[in-house]
Amino acid sequence: MTNLNRVFTYGTLLKGEGLSRILDGADFMGEAKTEPRFTLYDLGHFPALAEGGDQVVGGEVYHVDAATLAQLDRVEGVPTLYQRKAITLSDGRVVFAYVMDAERAAHGRVIQSGSWRQRHDKRPGFYKVTWTTWHEVTVIADGEADAKEWAYEMTQALPHLIDTYEAPSVVVPATEAEQGDAVNETAYHISHSELA
Repeated sequence: MTNLNRVFTYGTLLKGEGLSRILDGADFMGEAKTEPRFTLYDLGHFPALAEGGDQVVGGEVYHVDAATLAQLDRVEGVPTLYQRKAITLSDGRVVFAYVMDAERAAHGRVIQSGSWRQRHDKRPGFYKVTWTTWHEVTVIADGEADAKEWAYEMTQALPHLIDTYEAPSVVVPATEAEQGDAVNETAYHISHSELA
């Protein structure tokens, strides 16, 4: 049975995050995790929990009163931006969470860790390929195979920048700074810098 006064938070309502003050008067019931049936997206200034996928998403549970629940609904833009839905946590508790439509949420970047607080952690899966002709073209992708695939696509799309139609075979790990550039994009980071 759903406890109508328990809410699972996973983003800006977490302790120390931007909207946590809304829950100052609520009872903190501890950290919690969802069942592995969600995807957590980074939409820039806030995250979105979407149904579907196999992620375990981390967060916190609060016991709130009716007034606080109504305030949360307003802040979360229910029913336009988010829906307040009953979800099952990994320990079997059924609580409310603010869930976004999967199609809308997919405009963001998947937070692979399933944790809003770890959204900026270094992601060692980033690789890059670089061409140097009269321009330098770099593609950074999440994974070596994706880097090679995007390199090939770039050779097809930018023939005026690249003097070959064969993608470079050398794929190397991206630096931490380059990974940061890619993390701040919704998909892949592509940089062009004209050479002297």
